[in-house]
Amino acid sequence: MSMHRADGTPDLKSWIEENHSALLRLAFFFSKDPRLAEEITQEACLKIMRAWPKKRQRDLIITSRGYVFTIVRNVFLSQMKSYSRISQSETQLGPEHDTAFTNSDTALRKLLVDLAEDERAMLILRYYFRMTTLEAGRQLGLSRDASYRLHDRALATLRAQFEDQED
Repeated sequence: MSMHRADGTPDLKSWIEENHSALLRLAFFFSKDPRLAEEITQEACLKIMRAWPKKRQRDLIITSRGYVFTIVRNVFLSQMKSYSRISQSETQLGPEHDTAFTNSDTALRKLLVDLAEDERAMLILRYYFRMTTLEAGRQLGLSRDASYRLHDRALATLRAQFEDQED
């Protein structure tokens, strides 16, 4: 049952209950690791909880998937920075580690992280959230033409990086 505030917006608990699985899927999309996805989701929920009392931020959280996407992406990038500080010799993979992803999946994820922020955001909104190029562009504050140019540029950059890596 969804609880709403006096102004008609959902309360924080209701919003998180309704959106938790989407946040977790997005975190898993970035991390490809169920445990890390849980950590990212929890941290993103904490950031959302801290932002919730501010009306402008709450309105963005409620109405803009792009804003929530940015929160989750930033938490993921922060996690990756902290993990990169850990030496490889100290990192141990448990037996439950998912090895179902191929080297090309890993390479693609690394290439996505290396893209410019706007290009990466466009591709993730377009292909992960299954938005049209125009919808993804709107979430990023772009005009119709700029949306298509960014999408084409992002794919061209990704393709060139992938081909360079294969050589």
